[in-house]
Amino acid sequence: MGILAKRNEERNPDIKAKFNDIPYLNSSLFEITELENQTLFIANLNNDYQLPLFTKTVLKDNQGRRKTGELNTLTYLFDFLSAYNFSSEGKEEIQAERKNLINASVLGLIFEKINGYQDGSYFTPGFITMYMCRETITRAVIEKFNQEKNWNGTNIENLQELIEYQDQEVRKEANNIINSIKICDPAVGSGHFLVSGLNEIIALKSKLNILQDREGKRIKEYTIEVENDELVIKDEDGDLYSYKPNYAPSQRIQETLFYEKKTIIENCLFGVDINLNSVNICRLRLWIELLKNAYYHRDTKELETLPNIDINIKCGNSLISRFDLNSDLSLALKKINLTIADYQQAIKTYHNPQNRQEKEEIVKLIKQIKDNFNTLMTGNTPLEKKLREKESQLYQLQNQTSLLPESDDDKKARETTEKSLNNEINQLKKEIEDETNNVIYRNAFEWRFEFPEVLNEKGDFIGFDLIIGNPPYISANSGEEILKLRQKILQSNRYKTLWEKWDLYVAFIEESFQLIKNRGLCSLIIPYPYLNQNYAKLSREFIIKENTLLEIVNLHSIKVFETATVNNCIVFGKKEYKGDYKIKVSLPEDYKINKTFYVDKYNILTTNSVIELETRKTFNFSQKQFKNLGDVCFISVGMVLNADEKRVKGAFKKKDLISDTQSGIHQKQYIEAKNIDSYQINLIRFLEWNTNRVPNLIRRPTFPELYQNEKILINKIGKIKATYDNNNLFCDQTIRIAVLWCNLIGVQNKSIDNNVKKFSNYSRQQLEQFSTQINIKFILGILNSKLGNYLLDNIRGVGNIDLNPDYLKNIPIPYVPLEQQKTIINLVDEILEIKKKKPQTKTNNKEEIDELVYKLYGLTKEEIKIIEGHQ
Repeated sequence: MGILAKRNEERNPDIKAKFNDIPYLNSSLFEITELENQTLFIANLNNDYQLPLFTKTVLKDNQGRRKTGELNTLTYLFDFLSAYNFSSEGKEEIQAERKNLINASVLGLIFEKINGYQDGSYFTPGFITMYMCRETITRAVIEKFNQEKNWNGTNIENLQELIEYQDQEVRKEANNIINSIKICDPAVGSGHFLVSGLNEIIALKSKLNILQDREGKRIKEYTIEVENDELVIKDEDGDLYSYKPNYAPSQRIQETLFYEKKTIIENCLFGVDINLNSVNICRLRLWIELLKNAYYHRDTKELETLPNIDINIKCGNSLISRFDLNSDLSLALKKINLTIADYQQAIKTYHNPQNRQEKEEIVKLIKQIKDNFNTLMTGNTPLEKKLREKESQLYQLQNQTSLLPESDDDKKARETTEKSLNNEINQLKKEIEDETNNVIYRNAFEWRFEFPEVLNEKGDFIGFDLIIGNPPYISANSGEEILKLRQKILQSNRYKTLWEKWDLYVAFIEESFQLIKNRGLCSLIIPYPYLNQNYAKLSREFIIKENTLLEIVNLHSIKVFETATVNNCIVFGKKEYKGDYKIKVSLPEDYKINKTFYVDKYNILTTNSVIELETRKTFNFSQKQFKNLGDVCFISVGMVLNADEKRVKGAFKKKDLISDTQSGIHQKQYIEAKNIDSYQINLIRFLEWNTNRVPNLIRRPTFPELYQNEKILINKIGKIKATYDNNNLFCDQTIRIAVLWCNLIGVQNKSIDNNVKKFSNYSRQQLEQFSTQINIKFILGILNSKLGNYLLDNIRGVGNIDLNPDYLKNIPIPYVPLEQQKTIINLVDEILEIKKKKPQTKTNNKEEIDELVYKLYGLTKEEIKIIEGHQ
């Protein structure tokens, strides 16, 4: 740090003599951290310590054999890192040959491994970020030119024709228009989207023929494109560009790319993340992108100083803010005697200070400005205004004068009013104190003034041109900490689309539309169930009815994130209301997104519509003759058999409670998901019951009626494998249980109450009545059918994905008379009997059930082909 962060002339003599050729790079990345100041400087660490080599080390000797013995700490670290290929996004394969440039996306993979998905963050693959950035930035650039030039361009080809790129001044203006675009990722993670956006903007300038050097001359000898999410530069012969400091044409390209990246990073790219590790890696990724094109000055041979780019990437909770985006900044500005222009100039100066002293002064000034905003705006909230109003009324009441003596009635009325005002004032003071000290604002991010680049000269929040990203996927039942976070988000009163068991990404969707300007754009990759789950209903309505849903990219047929439990889709939206319109639907093919068609917006709004996006076919099951599975069955998971963490943490594990033989202790017949298949149970074991441990001390005991009724038992992951039980089998949380509502009449349980209150459109009495008209074996036949699995896949996505009870609840079930159900019930009975005697026996009953189910759902031959092909 005493080298890279110090100019050559500032280094002490010993360092200067030893590292004279190491360039000064500037950047806050190399400055001493607060942690070092509090503890120990990294430079003071002792490198004499010898570490034994890991027995399965990747390090090899000259003969290609695995190394043994010991190495000193730094040598071991650097040899280990040198053994891997950091120049490609693939898996960490050992390098066959060294490449010079690190691929910045590798840092994203490293971040994902370090972070361990603890905050719902996943590294986004390159073909996704490339498509999202290219599509959205292209739309944003077209929108920007249309607004600035009063054009009506609809595609890049239009802009190519309209921009008179041969004119240097026109090129300069066009560059300024693009450089004014503000892009933000509110859950920035490792910064992959911002890096992709950086590359796409440069490639787009090249495509528009407006990319020029610092002297204003057009770069026309090279083609600049993005391939596999990397910026690829080729000369007229098709050869890849490489920097040669002593070759003038090469120097020109290097300087151009450096200043293009510098300008875009400083002016266009912004990010926020709650995870400080994410923030630091994002800063590093952007810095590496800039370092790739750092150049040597021709006269001094010194490397061009890098700017401070860290200020555009900030740490905080994006979803929570104390101040509304419409909060008045004018009073705060007046009190501190500064303008927004002063604030904006301070940010610009921070990027490129003349020296360390100036940078420190700027840091203090920026902190002072934000602290003043915070303090003065806190005193100008609606509660504060109301308090001042009531205090003024009380003052006037207590100090009013009259020429006539006060009557007893007047005195009584005045004292009553005075008492009432005092009560209101005390209550307001308490509310203000509670709000000021409220823990929900811990780590809150103040979008209102943190980025002055999106404020106008009056201090009004204008917004970003574009929000892009991969928000965290964290479901409602993800533990105590997530429950607290959800409560904080709800208490902030910023969101109107959070409904039922809303996932965290739903809040990010609404916030994205809050943060973009009018006609601004939004592009997010989110779980596929967003398109049809109840918890996202208000969010879908918000986008489609109040804004515009431009495009859906259906990714449910591929696994984007290897470790995530859901498939995905991409939504492109615009902050602009339209009437009736068609929504573009795109599909991937060989990891390229190039198949498109259009669907009516109302198909997305209908929760019970299942849209087969690959065939442009919509099956509408919202008619009266269908009920959702959750309308006729209570669906939950089995018990969690580990020791309760709050009372007896670690006292026993599930395996301690299970036996292969029945006894006085192991009384209850017990199964797990691995023990079942369609229509059959392969293994029954025995669960300890009515002891000191079970059920009283297990983590989640559920309630006995869940097991004491006839029920459907469903597996945990992948395609539906459901079977029937009427023998009081107990099971663990790997199994999903469906019990008819009418079999739970009179059962009081919190889980049941929450299910009815939060996730149903009907009362409990209605649900119980519905279920009296349907047979559970009829439901079993449908769930195990080809169409049943198809319906599930369209709700949650295709693949080895969790069968979440919320997905199962939304499967539409034909609500037909019991007489009409009998044929399927009889076929199911036959299968159950056959499987009970000879589990391996195949039967044609399944095919017969498939045919009957197709008829019940009213499918045509063409539609049946779709289902059969899907299998």
